[in-house]
Amino acid sequence: MIYRFEPLTKQHDRAGFRSASPALNTYLQQLACKDTERRVAASFEGSQKMN
Repeated sequence: MIYRFEPLTKQHDRAGFRSASPALNTYLQQLACKDTERRVAASFEGSQKMN
């Protein structure tokens, strides 16, 4: 399996993200891209790619 990581952008489907942490859900769905634009933080999306 190959893992791919890329910066989180507005093109990623953040609305479908769910974790056990409501605070993390809110951050990734609503604030992560804004923080990246302001250069406060950098969030990445990771996915698996089958060989």
